[in-house]
Amino acid sequence: MKKIFALLTVATLLLTGCGANQPTTPTKSEKISIVGSTSVQPLAQELADEYSKNGAQIDIQGVGSGAGIKAITDGTCDIGTSSRELTAEEKATGLKEYVIAYDGIAVVFNPKNTVSNLTVDQVAKNFQG
Repeated sequence: MKKIFALLTVATLLLTGCGANQPTTPTKSEKISIVGSTSVQPLAQELADEYSKNGAQIDIQGVGSGAGIKAITDGTCDIGTSSRELTAEEKATGLKEYVIAYDGIAVVFNPKNTVSNLTVDQVAKNFQG
């Protein structure tokens, strides 16, 4: 399974606001920018749609995990999303990662393929090169 990470807490921020874990009512002047993973984008959009019902403006850009990490590091967005784990170097900058979901992955073979009895470890190694 591929872990989906939000570099800042998408779920917490969007569902409970910025207070000390106290629910808040979004205001029309509240603007949140989310940049990053295209696989996180649909979930982020669902959360944003719910949170913005009371007026918050949320801009979501699905441009890739690397771009999300760069944007949050550079301070050009409020929330960066990534569908990969942070590297040690990225963590050293002070970024924090929070799991908000897991991606399911299916490996499907053509019926004419004669490969059989692969282990999960063998399939994983194949995708890891």
